[in-house]
Amino acid sequence: MTAPTPVETLAAAEARVAVAHQRLTHTVTQLQAKLDPRERAHRAAREARIVGETATAIAKDKPEIVAGVAAAGILFLARHRIARLFRRRRKNTPPAHAGLTPVMRTHP
Repeated sequence: MTAPTPVETLAAAEARVAVAHQRLTHTVTQLQAKLDPRERAHRAAREARIVGETATAIAKDKPEIVAGVAAAGILFLARHRIARLFRRRRKNTPPAHAGLTPVMRTHP
């Protein structure tokens, strides 16, 4: 078995470099297409449209579910005000903080 000549070794190395360069160029082209801001915006718009169409179809089929979810959301957002309506206050009783004077602290 004879060892390859330097010319054969160089040619094989150049062929490997050419294949690696071609793969790298292909990968970079794919990444550029995938990360293109315009393409990403179009993809997001398509996905949003599909989600919107699906939600609209569900809302048309089952409006009671949509009303329930909307009511639950409104109750969640207004929970503090609703709770304030149900708190009891004794008649003629000042609020808990009435009559208290603020304490001034001085640092040594």
